[in-house]
Amino acid sequence: MRRRRTANTPFAVPLTLDLALYDRALHRSFAEDPQCTQRKARKRFAWFALKDDERVFAAALLRGRPDLILFRSNQRRFCGDFIAVDPAGPSAYVIEIKRNRPLKVDEGVGIQLKNAGAAIRDIARRTGALTPDAPFEKLFGDRDRLLDYLAVPNAERTEASAVAEDANDLAAVS
Repeated sequence: MRRRRTANTPFAVPLTLDLALYDRALHRSFAEDPQCTQRKARKRFAWFALKDDERVFAAALLRGRPDLILFRSNQRRFCGDFIAVDPAGPSAYVIEIKRNRPLKVDEGVGIQLKNAGAAIRDIARRTGALTPDAPFEKLFGDRDRLLDYLAVPNAERTEASAVAEDANDLAAVS
């Protein structure tokens, strides 16, 4: 029986605005890693790529809450869509976006967040952004409800939607 190699695969990777908005930038970040073959870079890109709604959420959070460090979760690791770390806490939010769903905090969030604790420990080990036993909340719900909970100003959401749309248009032309 062939054993799957997952020990070296991160639960999450840090996101900047460029990485959140542009697929090419995210792929390039994996391809430029000296420990990553081209095949592995393509695999990692598939695990961490963002969909349109996630792209808008990430842009709004990065613009509206610069005090948080945002990580994109590995979509094969059952640790949500994003992890936002508050280094001042230090604490974190493990976030799962579900369109048109009510906000749920910590309870009834489903299997998508079953490895949240392992993801927090992995981020602590890889980045030092928080301690392995740092408190975290599991958040599940609609993008706008999540942004409300995280206190992201409406102006940043509007701007993030426009920026994400421009990024999509640019990608379509390229």
